[in-house]
Amino acid sequence: MRKLLFIVFLLSSINLISQTKSQKQEIDSLLLLSKNYLFSINLSLALKNSNIALEKSEKINYSQGKSLSYYYIANVLLESDDYKKALDYLSASLHEDYTKKTPQLITDIYRVRGRAYGNMGFSDVSISEFKKALQAAEKIKLSKNKKYTQSLLYENLIYLYQKKGINDSVKYYLNKSKSALQGLEEDFIYRNKTSYYNYLATYYISLRKYDSAILNLKKAIEITEKYPYPYTSVTYKLWGTIKDSEKQLDSALYYYFKAVRNIEQSNLKSEIPSIYESIASIHEKKGNKDSVEYYRLKSMEIQQKILLAKTQANETVLKTILKEKSIQTSQKTYTLIMVFIVISLTLLGVMILYFRKKRKKDYERFKQILKEIENKRNKTNYSESVERFLKIEAHSKELIKKETEEHLLKKLNLFEKNKDFLDSNVSLSSLSSRFKTNTKYLSYVINKHKQKDFNSYINELKIHYIIEKLKNEPKYRKYKISYLAEECNFSSHSKFTATFKTVTGLAPSLFLSYLDKKN
Repeated sequence: MRKLLFIVFLLSSINLISQTKSQKQEIDSLLLLSKNYLFSINLSLALKNSNIALEKSEKINYSQGKSLSYYYIANVLLESDDYKKALDYLSASLHEDYTKKTPQLITDIYRVRGRAYGNMGFSDVSISEFKKALQAAEKIKLSKNKKYTQSLLYENLIYLYQKKGINDSVKYYLNKSKSALQGLEEDFIYRNKTSYYNYLATYYISLRKYDSAILNLKKAIEITEKYPYPYTSVTYKLWGTIKDSEKQLDSALYYYFKAVRNIEQSNLKSEIPSIYESIASIHEKKGNKDSVEYYRLKSMEIQQKILLAKTQANETVLKTILKEKSIQTSQKTYTLIMVFIVISLTLLGVMILYFRKKRKKDYERFKQILKEIENKRNKTNYSESVERFLKIEAHSKELIKKETEEHLLKKLNLFEKNKDFLDSNVSLSSLSSRFKTNTKYLSYVINKHKQKDFNSYINELKIHYIIEKLKNEPKYRKYKISYLAEECNFSSHSKFTATFKTVTGLAPSLFLSYLDKKN
C-alpha cells in the first residue's frame, strides 16, 4: 500500500513538474515575441504578449517570467510617455529574485530608468542611472553582449550631453561608443550603429560641418534599409535641420514630414512636438501665418498630453530620488516642480483655447467663401448686375448715360464668363480699348458695381477661379502652390499667397486643408 501511494505521489510530482515546465516554455515564447515586437516598435503587440506572460507567470510564481514581463511592459509605457507606470514596473522587476542574479537585466533596468528620468527633465539623475548601469554591465559575462549594452549606454549619455551642450563629453562618449562597436557583426548591432551615425551627425551639425553630417545620415539610412529597423524619424529630422540651416526651406519641410510619417507609424509621440515646431518655424520664414498657427497648435496639444503624463509621474520620481539621496527638503522641491508644471499646463491650455477659437472662426470664413462663390455662380450675372444697377441708379447722380453704363456692365459680365481676366496682359487701359470706352468710364462702372478698384476686381476674379478649380477638380489639391499661382496667371508664388489671403482672409495652405477636411 505504501509503495502504491509513493508511486502515485511520484507520478503526480512528475506530472506537475512537466506541466510547470510546459507553462514556463509557453511564457518564455510569449516574452520572446514581446522582445521582437519591441525591437520592431510594435508597441500594442509587445504590451499584449507581455501582459499575458505576466498573468501566467504570477499563477505559477515564475520569477524569470515576472521579471521580464515587468521590464518589457515598462519599455512600452516609457515609449507611450506613461512615466509613472513605467517606473513602477521597473521597480517591480528590480525586486524579483531572477533580476538580482542577472547582471544584464539589472543593467537594462537602470538604463531604462535613466531614459525615463531624462525624458522628464531630471538630467543629472538620468546620468547617475546610466553610470549605475555601466557599473552593472561590467558583470555581464558574454563579451559581445557587454559591448552591445555599453554602446547603448554611451549613446544615452551622448544624448544628454548634447542637450546640455557639453561637446567635450559628447566627443568622449562618441569615441567610447565607436570602440565598443568595433569587431561586432553588423546584423547584431545595426540599431546601435544607426544611433551612432545619428549622434555623430548631430555633433557635426553643432560644428556646422553639414557635409560630414549628411554623410553620416546617409550611412544611417543605408542601415535602416538593409535591416528591419523602422525608426528613421531622428535621421530625417536632422536632415531637415540641415536643409533649414542652408535656407532650403522646401527640402527641410520634405524631410520633416518624412520624420512625422515615421513617428505616426512607430507611435513615438514624444518626438512630434519638436518636429511640429520646426515645421511651424519653416512656415514662419515662408510667411504662411496660418500654417504657423496650425502646427504650433498641434505641437502644444501633444505637449499638454506629455506634461500631464509627467505630472502624474513626478510624485513617484521625486520620492525615489529623495529616498536615494536622503534629501530633507523633499516637500519644497516637490512643490516647486509641481507649481512649474501646473503653470506650464495652464499657459498651454490658454494658448490652445485661443488657437482653437481662431481655427473655428477661420473655418466659418472658409464655408462663407464657398457659399458666396456658389451663390454668384448660380445667379445670372447680367440680370443680377442690371438689378443692382437699377437700385444704385435710384440713389445716385448720373455721371455717364444709363445706356452706356448698362452696355459696359454687359461686357464686363461676358468678360468674366469667358475667363478673360486670366490674360496676363489685361489692364484697365487695354480693357477700355476693347470695350470701346475710356478708362474713366470703365473705372467708374467697376467701382460703382463691383465695389473695387480695377486691380482688386481682377485679383478677386482670379482667386475665385482657382477656388472653383480646387473645389470641383480634386487633382488641383495635389498641386504645389507655385503651380496654382501659374494657373491663374500670378507673377509669383508670394504674390498669389498674399492676394489669396487678402481676398479670402486665409492662407492657401490652410484653405486647402479645410477643403480636404470637408471632402
